[in-house]
Amino acid sequence: MAKRRRGTKAGDLLVLLWVVVLGVLGYPPHEHLIAWMVLVPAVGLFWVAFLMPTKCTYSTQRDKLCGRGVRGKLRGCRDHGRWRRDTMLARHRAS
Repeated sequence: MAKRRRGTKAGDLLVLLWVVVLGVLGYPPHEHLIAWMVLVPAVGLFWVAFLMPTKCTYSTQRDKLCGRGVRGKLRGCRDHGRWRRDTMLARHRAS
């Protein structure tokens, strides 16, 4: 069985670059400026939040950060996903 390769930021950015190139060819920015002003930041934030390869970084009981790989800053690993979401929502509600 082949070993599964981890996603890389460079590989994901290459896919995003292709999406941007196809978008520029299909919807030129000089004709659809408002759509580009809204969609470019939205796609970038979506990538950071849900698709970017990163680490869990949930603080465990031993005051160490969890180092498991996850996709996106808003997600946690299989053990800490629910706690991470609850912590982020609590921070959001407090502010």
